[in-house]
Amino acid sequence: MTPLAPRPARAKAKRTRRRRLPLADHIVQACEAMVRYALASGRPVPEPVVETVQEAIQASSDGGQPPDLDRLVRAHAELVQIVAPATPRTILLLSQERESRLAMLGPVRLVRHMLIVVIVLLVAFVLLATSPDVNHGSGDIFTSSGVPLLLNELFLLTAGGLGAAFSSLFTASRYIKAGTYDPKHESTYWLRLILGLMAGLLLPALIPMGDAGELSKPLLALVGGFSASVLYRILERLVQTVESLVRGETHDQQAEQLADAVARQVTQNLMSTNRLEQRS
Repeated sequence: MTPLAPRPARAKAKRTRRRRLPLADHIVQACEAMVRYALASGRPVPEPVVETVQEAIQASSDGGQPPDLDRLVRAHAELVQIVAPATPRTILLLSQERESRLAMLGPVRLVRHMLIVVIVLLVAFVLLATSPDVNHGSGDIFTSSGVPLLLNELFLLTAGGLGAAFSSLFTASRYIKAGTYDPKHESTYWLRLILGLMAGLLLPALIPMGDAGELSKPLLALVGGFSASVLYRILERLVQTVESLVRGETHDQQAEQLADAVARQVTQNLMSTNRLEQRS
């Protein structure tokens, strides 16, 4: 059994793996990925471009003379126009992610992690749906309490999470299919999931629908999770309504104050006129 390397050596090796590739090697990898993508998509690639990329790949693998950067950059610019609207970053990312052991779960890391979240939410949704406490007459925060209320809130939370995950996966798959997916926006997908959980929990509680609304609470949670902007618009409309009421009261008070001031001024003018007439 091979002993583990000392901790400083392992840390140094880890830092070496994280170190960015030289610029020439990065351009070579991007060009190779774009050539493979274009040829696999049936797009014509000029023969000089393919030869330039092939020579650069051989030069990088042999470790001898570095590739001609001038020709390589021109080939890169031409390949960018050929694969458009797909971007070199997305094509290179998809090419590298195919080597992952979990590539069967998704083409990029975000999709794989999101699928794990979906599986957990689905299992929780099914288990909570089998509980006798999750029914039409329970789940109201004003009439229920204890474990039944907790189970119903968790049930709505999982429904909202499924809606948010569905929206995130649908949006990500659209960008991946178009070749414009950018990993720097991964945080926005997770933020959408968190907002969907919040909306799926709050939307059924904010919209009173009477007895018929009990059937629609999971649907409201699913819709709120899929589009958290629905809850945002409801809250924004409530704020605008309150502001309009406050402004209306303020305008009424200002009008009354103005009327009082005008009445006082008119009274003073009449009194002054009467005094002048009496003196004359």
